[in-house]
Amino acid sequence: MIHIYLLVFFLSLSTHPLRADWNQSFDNDTKRLSEHFPVFRTGSYTEQYGFFVKARKALLKDAKIQKKILKTAPEKKKLLIQKDEKLIIKKRRNNHIHDLYVWELSYLLGAPFCIVPSFPIDLCGKRAIVQQLEPLKYGDMTQSEELPKITVENYWKSHLVAYLLGLSDLAGRNIGVTLDGKIRFFDNEASFIYYNHPSRTTRAFTSGFLAQSFDWSQYRTSLDETTALHLQHFVDNLSDFEEKVRLYKTIRPLIFPEEGLMFRLQTLRNFQMRKGVTFRDFYMAAFPEIAPGLTRLNEIVSSILKNKVGDGTALFFTCRK
Repeated sequence: MIHIYLLVFFLSLSTHPLRADWNQSFDNDTKRLSEHFPVFRTGSYTEQYGFFVKARKALLKDAKIQKKILKTAPEKKKLLIQKDEKLIIKKRRNNHIHDLYVWELSYLLGAPFCIVPSFPIDLCGKRAIVQQLEPLKYGDMTQSEELPKITVENYWKSHLVAYLLGLSDLAGRNIGVTLDGKIRFFDNEASFIYYNHPSRTTRAFTSGFLAQSFDWSQYRTSLDETTALHLQHFVDNLSDFEEKVRLYKTIRPLIFPEEGLMFRLQTLRNFQMRKGVTFRDFYMAAFPEIAPGLTRLNEIVSSILKNKVGDGTALFFTCRK
């Protein structure tokens, strides 16, 4: 019996300090981050961070939540929703916290409005991503009254952020839209690593960046002169983004093939924002190997599904089916 008590005692020592130490270390790194980047000292970020710190304090005392996380294998995912607290808890595979990196880097891109804030918490030695529950519309937005509220500028900037950060699971149910027409990407676990060129194996085809929101009208809407100038200003402000990412990675343990991000940055910089171009034109420029057959692909998939589809559905059908 004494041996059992000793075992429980040492296990508690190995678990609780680890949990507390990681969360405290994360806060310490955040402080370092704010010293290097003024944007992380702004109200938008600090207020959201303060909300998450309070949520973390409550979750670290919630035995039921911790038990559910503890029972989940490291390689398994677990989704928990606390409606009263308006929290979503996403236990990721193998302590994967890329949702955090996507959120923070969106600040360095000057476009945090399109990424749902995500905060990592160590619970019982396992990392979980915590998000605030937001009233979003998602799924098949082609019939939604929120869709016309999305401005072409918001569509472009949101999807350029998704392209640059390598968000690679932009199925319809992973793209939210607020009631006032702002795009929100909220399931950003799969990020940073994807093909910058189309790739085919004997079993699958991958087109690189794709989103079912390519079916939305904003995808084919021509830029007016004012919006084109705003977007060019957005691109011009990314002139030092490489340096920002390298500094960021000295503080946060983000590991990914940096050359892929640099390739996407250069692709964006080479594209001329001007009156009359569409996001489809940008996609064609980014993936010239796909461009010649994309219209024909739409026709083939429309025939198979017996329903007229756009680029988004056609590409998802080809890559996922």
